[in-house]
Amino acid sequence: MATQPNAVRMVTYQFEVDDDTWTDWKRTVPRDKSLEQRLIELIEADTDGRVEPSVDDSAASVEEPTPKPVDEPISEIVDQAGSDWQGDHPALRESKIVSLRSALQAVRQEPQSKSELQETVYDKYADDISSQNERSWFRKTVKPYLKQVATYSDSSQKWHWDGE
Repeated sequence: MATQPNAVRMVTYQFEVDDDTWTDWKRTVPRDKSLEQRLIELIEADTDGRVEPSVDDSAASVEEPTPKPVDEPISEIVDQAGSDWQGDHPALRESKIVSLRSALQAVRQEPQSKSELQETVYDKYADDISSQNERSWFRKTVKPYLKQVATYSDSSQKWHWDGE
């Protein structure tokens, strides 16, 4: 398949932001606009110089940022899932990635049952992944990847983290 000379190349980028910040920002986006569309508008505004640099931005340009430790097992699994979900709509794909990361982090902190994950994680992202009910979300989005780093205990009926 030949590439057209004027074809626009697209970039897919995965990033991390804490849940509270993401939720607060998401609530500011009008319902008639996708999160992807709003992010593109913000990037374009910043590129066009319509966004003033913050005090932190100017300080960061002078000093070298301290690298943050990478959460290897979770990051690798989330990257794999993101690749597996390339065919999904970008906003749905991002919501699934965020919810998977959250589920993996929850199990890493302490053993979790399927019900606990559905109550603590799925409920947070249910609006964004409305194409999946909590059962299919766990079965399709979480369980295949959770099995790579956690073991299910029949006696406690919980997933226990064993990946490092």
